[in-house]
Amino acid sequence: MELVPSSRFGGASPTVQQASALHDIAATLQGVALSRDGRIATYELNVTNNSGATVGFLAYAASSKAAAPATYSTTLVPAFSSLAVTLDVTLPPRARADRVIFELRGENLRLSLDAAVPAKTGSSWRRALAAACGLIVVALAIAGSALKPHVVALAAPSSVVAGQPFGVAYASRGPANVSYTIETPDGLQVRSGTLDQRSDSFAAQVPVAPATQAYDVRVVAANRFGVDARQTRILAMPAAKTRVITAPAVARQQPAAPQATPSSVLTLAHDTVSGGKPIVAHFLAGAATGTARLIDQNGATRATALLRSDGSAILVAPVVPVDQEFRVAVQVQKGNYALESDAGVLVKANGRKTPAGSVPPAHANADPNSPFAIGSAPVHAGSPLPITVLRHERGLRIALTGPAGNEISAVNVPSAAHSVDLKIPRAARAEDDLLLATFTRGSAQETVVQPVHVMLADGTSK
Repeated sequence: MELVPSSRFGGASPTVQQASALHDIAATLQGVALSRDGRIATYELNVTNNSGATVGFLAYAASSKAAAPATYSTTLVPAFSSLAVTLDVTLPPRARADRVIFELRGENLRLSLDAAVPAKTGSSWRRALAAACGLIVVALAIAGSALKPHVVALAAPSSVVAGQPFGVAYASRGPANVSYTIETPDGLQVRSGTLDQRSDSFAAQVPVAPATQAYDVRVVAANRFGVDARQTRILAMPAAKTRVITAPAVARQQPAAPQATPSSVLTLAHDTVSGGKPIVAHFLAGAATGTARLIDQNGATRATALLRSDGSAILVAPVVPVDQEFRVAVQVQKGNYALESDAGVLVKANGRKTPAGSVPPAHANADPNSPFAIGSAPVHAGSPLPITVLRHERGLRIALTGPAGNEISAVNVPSAAHSVDLKIPRAARAEDDLLLATFTRGSAQETVVQPVHVMLADGTSK
């Protein structure tokens, strides 16, 4: 069927916005998009032809400023059929089009529909770009949250001893540089350092102070994505005073009766006695009060006696299986001053046998301030050291330390134990070590130190 331009029909055409129906023909028109350069408008056209004739349609842009050329379409709609199609309409390059008109034409038929020029597709593109940017921002936020460092846990003792190391446990998440600081509540920093993220704990200590002091332990994790910190408060107690038992220093003397001279402070009636016999000591400084003690090679007190008014004291030598060297130590008080003096004595084995099933009273005169005592038998490397528990203290722990302060072995004393064995490892040479007993009394920690000479397994000191 030939399509004729609208100028061949006389009179005004029935124009309907968006939708129209005439002579059993219905049509709808809807703008879809406009190209980025504004030259091509896209529309969706739906036509239902219930007439007995075939119709065709053409489209053109209408402008209020200039005439727009018509664009003819070769699309036909057969009788008794429907059509849904998307059409591109070319807009005038210079004159701004206000609307686009679609005309359906057939025999003695003309139906016009017009619609405004749709918005540019660029706006839809910008909305899509904005949505994509929003998704990217959300993804970056999620990734940033995963990469941001976190200190998820921090634990430290509620109370510590000032000047002594204590452990701090922590856990961090995410790649970061981890560090710690210890500060007073008013912000004075006393300790700081960096931490290895592969580790989960570190050792720290606070300065010694005469009084109890609070500190804040803070762990910080930081990287380019953020910083996270966690802190806990500890209470530092002043360190308890340590009482050290002086190591024995016995110099064996030739058996001979001592000669009291005006320069002598402490003299013994005999520097060699048999086990079970008295040891008579004379202190020539003229003290009102004083105490004499008999000390074995391990530093344990084996006998104690008070000085008489004439400055003399009598101690009973213990029965020993072999000859042993002891030390007599005298301490006297003169006014505000304390005087000390000691002298060596050799206690010889008298051949008396110890009854079966009995134990020599090795701890009968043990130091009353110490919660433990050891026997007078030599200590050999590679053999356990029996330790007698004199009294039970809270958290009692006994450790053997070497000359350099290194811990060799240790044992935690159970509350119901009367004795424990401390393992002495084998050594290449004999050495003078220390036994350290630590325990808690009240709110303070106390330490008792006792020297011990560890001999080789064969009983030699070379």
